[in-house]
Amino acid sequence: MLRDKGISLINAVNAIKQINTRFGYPSKRWVEARIWVEAKEVFVYDSKDTWDTTDVTRGHQKVAEFIFGKEFTLLKERADALLIPSQFMDYVEIDPSIQNGLPIILDTTILTSVIHKIKIQGYEFSEINEMYPFIQRSKLIGAEEYETYLDKVNLN
Repeated sequence: MLRDKGISLINAVNAIKQINTRFGYPSKRWVEARIWVEAKEVFVYDSKDTWDTTDVTRGHQKVAEFIFGKEFTLLKERADALLIPSQFMDYVEIDPSIQNGLPIILDTTILTSVIHKIKIQGYEFSEINEMYPFIQRSKLIGAEEYETYLDKVNLN
């Protein structure tokens, strides 16, 4: 969800750390979190103002409260739902206990960046699939598209 809003991976990870510090591991309590984005920065807040609907940013502007909606449902299934844009959820996962929390191909320990580097070297997906026959071709393509997406987001 954060990545869909153009938030860098570092800022998204920092936001998740803030939520984790304030609310513990992903749970129903995360619904209490208020998250908003301002100039590609993420702010996490855990109490309401006098109107019970808005919060104040660093620049003292009022912004509408942003509460988890459908994304919270995803958090019940996948703790990385805030870090991976929804279009890549079938191909990529982020698990802090695997590869130091770097993006990996779903249900593997293979870094998405490895597939991207192989593709940049000129290999076709059929050749990459021969190198990794245990990974579905669609996941290889999804991993490459994810890395290409990250390259575009990081340039902005």
